[in-house]
Amino acid sequence: MGIDPQFFAGAASVAGAWLWKEYGKDIINQGFGAVWRKFKFPEAKKRYQKRLKELYSTMRVLYKFEAVPLNDYYVDLFVLEEPEAHRKYGIEHLESNFDETIGFYDRGNRTEALLIAQEYDRLFVLGKPGAGKTTFLKYLASLAAEEKIDKVPIVIPFNNWAYSQKNLSDFIVEQFEICGFPDAEKFIESLLDRGNAFILFDGLDEVREEESQRGQMIYELENLVNQYPNNKFVITCRNAANDYTFHGFTYVEIADLAEYQISTFVKKWFRSNLGKATEFLTELAKEEHQNLKELSHNPLLLGMLCLVFEETLHFPSKRGIVYRDAIDALTKKWDKDRGIQRNKIAGFSSGFEKKLLSFIAHEFSLENKIFFGQNDIERKIEQGSKAITTKVMESKDILSAVEVQHGLLAQRARRVYSFSHLTFQEYFTAQYIIDHLETEPKLLDDLFGRLFNFRWREVFPLVASLIPVPDTFFNKFLSRIREPIKKDRTLINTIKRIDELAKVLEENSNAITGRMKAIALSISISKIAHIIQASAKRRSLRLAQKLMKLLNLDETVITIEKATGIAEILTLGLTHKDNNRNKINKVIRLASEQSYRADADIGDPDEFPFLDVESVIVNLRNQLRDVDEELTRQIKDDIQYLVEKNLMINLSLKIVLDFRPTLVEDIVKEVNKLDFPRTFASEEEWYLFKKKLLQPIAPVFVEKILELKEDHLPVLEQFLKSNVFLLDCLRQTNINNYEDYVFNMKRS
Repeated sequence: MGIDPQFFAGAASVAGAWLWKEYGKDIINQGFGAVWRKFKFPEAKKRYQKRLKELYSTMRVLYKFEAVPLNDYYVDLFVLEEPEAHRKYGIEHLESNFDETIGFYDRGNRTEALLIAQEYDRLFVLGKPGAGKTTFLKYLASLAAEEKIDKVPIVIPFNNWAYSQKNLSDFIVEQFEICGFPDAEKFIESLLDRGNAFILFDGLDEVREEESQRGQMIYELENLVNQYPNNKFVITCRNAANDYTFHGFTYVEIADLAEYQISTFVKKWFRSNLGKATEFLTELAKEEHQNLKELSHNPLLLGMLCLVFEETLHFPSKRGIVYRDAIDALTKKWDKDRGIQRNKIAGFSSGFEKKLLSFIAHEFSLENKIFFGQNDIERKIEQGSKAITTKVMESKDILSAVEVQHGLLAQRARRVYSFSHLTFQEYFTAQYIIDHLETEPKLLDDLFGRLFNFRWREVFPLVASLIPVPDTFFNKFLSRIREPIKKDRTLINTIKRIDELAKVLEENSNAITGRMKAIALSISISKIAHIIQASAKRRSLRLAQKLMKLLNLDETVITIEKATGIAEILTLGLTHKDNNRNKINKVIRLASEQSYRADADIGDPDEFPFLDVESVIVNLRNQLRDVDEELTRQIKDDIQYLVEKNLMINLSLKIVLDFRPTLVEDIVKEVNKLDFPRTFASEEEWYLFKKKLLQPIAPVFVEKILELKEDHLPVLEQFLKSNVFLLDCLRQTNINNYEDYVFNMKRS
């Protein structure tokens, strides 16, 4: 975006911030002229700008040994003008607005970070680990060093300042003395007095609280702000470490990356081969990588995913490895690479943290919770800590440490928390089950009791990838998903013969793929046949309504069911049968009586006028048959719409359309070739019609498919989904001796 230097400069700037001779005049006017008259300001300015560029024009990327050019990777960031932790939402509100497909990505009001930095002179920037706080600060410093911002940047990394053991004034002076200033303090005073400084404090969370060091540094910082209020100040800090409120500062939070920012980042990463960028984004968009996509909203973890993909041009099939690496990146690698040491709690080790998070994740997963109140999570921390160690630790301190130091927990609203990524809760839940299987074998039974609970879906493949001996796990899996099939002989026979169709569909002899296609095709075309036949029910209702309209009757006089029966008799020409004739006469007489009574001028209601019943019957039959023909034409025209409306969300049709994309169109063509059954056609007529219809689609299997009743199809659809899920779990492991049991009923 374009930058307005004057907008950054503000009203306090009486001259260009980089016209350093003006500061020399101030100093000389104060009686310190001897050295400053000879001082070469242009050379000093170049040295200072060069040093800024050397320090802040590069950025760290996880697992890369060398820093990389900032502009090669930087993506314009956005901020939330109301940080998550400041919101007053309740858990119910957060739950109701949570979208499983994007995880905790916040789609709230977002503003360009650079615009916010332009607008506010005192800005406090919060962010999760790896969100891009330091990178944004470096970007601001680089813009200023290039004079695209009419302010002189002074960058103060809190960690460096703390390590120097200097007071703030001396630390700032040192930055200029390095560049050859003879009496830098006087120069800095002039710069600050004129309001021409852009002071960037980075990483308040990186300062330990030991020996009150942080408190002293905050005290000096506030003094500087109060003494020189006309300058611009930015402070960055991790979300949970802002336990002190800076007066007059506007608080914002770095927002997660949006889709287009992810795309921009990836294209920058693979700028030498944009084909790889396209492949990366295509893979990431796949449903099977939904959990990886949730991680990609964090710049640090997105970079990690790019590195993983760069080597093999695909994401690992074992997703647990990626999740483990992401957790290690946040808990170990990122701080270590940057030389950051944080506050330590006695007994709070990496091993303890992971065990505790596993306990917390499992407990909340059992309760189907992804958001939890502060009291609730502190209670879980206390329970988990007692189970792990004998050392006494304050639950509030542990909660703060997990959130601040590693960002594995995040505050989503005031006193409301969650795991920073839903994937992390799922990973730690799986890890808890693995760690406790020997002592609590019932955990596996409890797990399979949640097989169809969508909140537990990712836990299963993670358990499969982590469990040392997977036989028990997969035997239970097979048993659980086959239970509904075993209850019905028709379904058992259908599945047993599925290999016949599989061989036709999968010529390259991939048995698993063939069986999956065969089941999906069987479900889809059976469902389509039922949808077509169900159209007859809609036609019968329309004919009943037409009959009632012709006879001027409503449901207070005759029910829809009875009207449907009369319409069937008339349409099929079955009025000659005595029982049917009596029904017709009764309805016609009822209609006549209803009409007679509605007309006050006709006279005595007991004296019905003469009525030509035969003429009425012929007239009704002809009109109903005309309507039947018109409805049949409409149904044939609407078949494709009806099928797509009822089937598009089904996994079975999605699978079929991958290998037979014209299935629906093919069936519609077959429908148009055949005589469509009448509205009140018999079951035998429908059977013959469906057999002719499906014969070209599945010739070797049509009779088995026609045996399937409509209530069989949801059971088969679930069997298909469960086996696709089973296959995903199998692919998270190194075993292959179970694949022969997928999509069939063979005994393991």
